[in-house]
Amino acid sequence: MTHVPQPLAGTHIRLLAGQASSGRPVYEVLPARAVESDLFELAGSPGTVLGCASGGVLRVANDGHFEIVEHGENLCVQAAGSG
Repeated sequence: MTHVPQPLAGTHIRLLAGQASSGRPVYEVLPARAVESDLFELAGSPGTVLGCASGGVLRVANDGHFEIVEHGENLCVQAAGSG
């Protein structure tokens, strides 16, 4: 039987939310579960970071940029109506 280590719990990740009027980066720190060294499953939905939600799996760079690997089922997408 092979032992597979469990991912770390209680991790937090820092995601880039945008830029302040001064040009400085703005970050949001969110609870997450480590999946691999640079992959994290969000354990809470962000308030300022757009495009991701709780349950999503993200590849996170050291500078806070991220790529969505798998969307969580809590993601809400609002479509603009044509009228």
